[in-house]
Amino acid sequence: MVERRILYFIFITVILLLLNSPIRATDMGADTIMHEMKEALEPGISCTRKMVFTLKNHDKITNTWIAREARKKLADGKMMLFVILEPDEAKGVARLVCERENRTSIEWMYFPAMKRVVKMAPVMAYDSFQGTDFTCSDIGFINIRGTHKLLGEEEHSGNKTYKVETIPENKGYYSRIITWVSTESFLPLERDYYDVVGILWKTMFFENAVVINNTLTPIRVRMIDVQAETSTEYEVSDVCYGANIPDETFRPGDLPDALNAPFCHLPMGGYRK
Repeated sequence: MVERRILYFIFITVILLLLNSPIRATDMGADTIMHEMKEALEPGISCTRKMVFTLKNHDKITNTWIAREARKKLADGKMMLFVILEPDEAKGVARLVCERENRTSIEWMYFPAMKRVVKMAPVMAYDSFQGTDFTCSDIGFINIRGTHKLLGEEEHSGNKTYKVETIPENKGYYSRIITWVSTESFLPLERDYYDVVGILWKTMFFENAVVINNTLTPIRVRMIDVQAETSTEYEVSDVCYGANIPDETFRPGDLPDALNAPFCHLPMGGYRK
């Protein structure tokens, strides 16, 4: 009788421990980790921000430019409008992305020199964006389509992370991507991109995360082209989550007038916490 009570007590204790233990990566799976990462990096609330880009070649600054970005979730999908403000030769270049659930994203570009809106072909998502080390797909919504595999948990820059390997849906550009995701915030810390023959090509870092409007946000993002020894980084400021952005801001036909959108003329002066 006593032995049965002891066994019962041990059984109940084990059950309680399991119920109260945190969910581990092995329980969630790599797919869940990557979806949690995307949600942490791209919260589903409207947002405006300023982005200052710095281009470097062998650590020497070759160019800088300033842009504004607005995001909002609409009935058709998540929308992102990116407008370059400086320098003058790129001023007015605008990019509009509609990310649709379980379907291919739609993208439009407006080039002032051409004076026309161009609907981009899906393959152009991997072209260099305005001569930077970022591709067009890097300036927008992060693409996690593909097959994911959890490689384990690792320490990364003093943080506990999940290490996930992704075989992209389209392997014509990258053969695989390795991502280190924080176990606490689910923000990505680093992404390594390998070329079609399996050699490391680019490394992307997400750094200096701060809390803005109760949302943890990476303030500095760097993309290093390991093979070309060039890099591009952008720093984010004037972030406003919950911004009031009219739906009309995201109409492809209005891209020629994107410079006059209200979010491009918000006061600049720091984060909106």
